[in-house]
Amino acid sequence: NERLMLGTGYTDLTMPMETQFYVPKLQAIKNIVARPQSFGSELPKIGNHPYFQTVNIRRDMDITLAAKMAEVPLDDFKAIVRTKPFGETPEYEVYPQNLWDPFRTRRFQNGEDLYASLGIPREDKPARLQQLANNTTFFGAPVGLFFCLDRKLGPPQWSDLGMYMQTVMLLALERGLDTCAQEFWARYPQTVAAFVGMPDDHMLFSGMALGYRDPDHAINGWRSARDPADVWCELKGFE
Repeated sequence: NERLMLGTGYTDLTMPMETQFYVPKLQAIKNIVARPQSFGSELPKIGNHPYFQTVNIRRDMDITLAAKMAEVPLDDFKAIVRTKPFGETPEYEVYPQNLWDPFRTRRFQNGEDLYASLGIPREDKPARLQQLANNTTFFGAPVGLFFCLDRKLGPPQWSDLGMYMQTVMLLALERGLDTCAQEFWARYPQTVAAFVGMPDDHMLFSGMALGYRDPDHAINGWRSARDPADVWCELKGFE
């Protein structure tokens, strides 16, 4: 990287994902051994001779704790996500396979209108991908939230979680804050679960950006199209 005049920091290096997650754990172990008192630990003195002992672990080291001990900031987590622009294997389908009309057309038109509000034409694929990648930084918001639920729960509880997210968004608005729900994060279930130390019996549902919107940004003046109420709503028993 130095010869190519590129950055030489840890996140500037191109390496396999398993290496990116493994190195912070080694760094964490080094920091613990070098400064055990900083972590409230006391290590026994070991003689200057070979010494090995088997330690059985019930689960991998929590990546959040490892990152904290290795002094890896949250920005590095965002950088790791950006190295996988197409995400991971999601744990649920955000949309059904072979989406049908009118839902397919609505979804397509919603995307076209969104990019049009930003002045990004359909043929400008790099710009569209960059806008999608802005999800990885929570669109610049200072706070990112992740919502998860027990894997054994069913559709009724999924709808409950959706209503809970809406309640969070309404409460934030009441306090003068803005939000953006990001089901985009369902594309990164393994990375997010590892970073936040999510229990194995839980799964990631969605993310959310929390902060203050830029009122002058074009996308914040855009509103998605809506069908007339009589297309999707039928009232009975009313005069």
